[in-house]
Amino acid sequence: MSVYRLLLGSTAAAVVLGIGVLTLAATWPTWRGAVWARNTVVSAQAMAGLTGVPAFVLPKIPPIDVTISAARLIAALIVAVLLLTTTHPDI
Repeated sequence: MSVYRLLLGSTAAAVVLGIGVLTLAATWPTWRGAVWARNTVVSAQAMAGLTGVPAFVLPKIPPIDVTISAARLIAALIVAVLLLTTTHPDI
C-alpha cells in the first residue's frame, strides 16, 4: 500500500511554519484592535486551514490524517468567525 507523503525537506513545512509565525506576529496588534492585524490573522489561518485540503482528495490517505486535517480546517473557520464577528470599541 502506498501513501502519498511529502518529501523530507519539503517547502510545505516551511510555508506552514511561515504562516504560523505571521499569525503570532499579528496577534498582539490584533488584541490592540488593529484591523489590518485582524485581517492578517484571519487570512493566515485560512491559508493554514487550506493546506490540509489535499488530504480529502488524494487516494490512500490514512484516516487519522484526514481527521487531523478536518480538525485544523474547523479550527481555522472558528478563528475566522470569532475574529470577524467581534466588534472592538474605538479607544
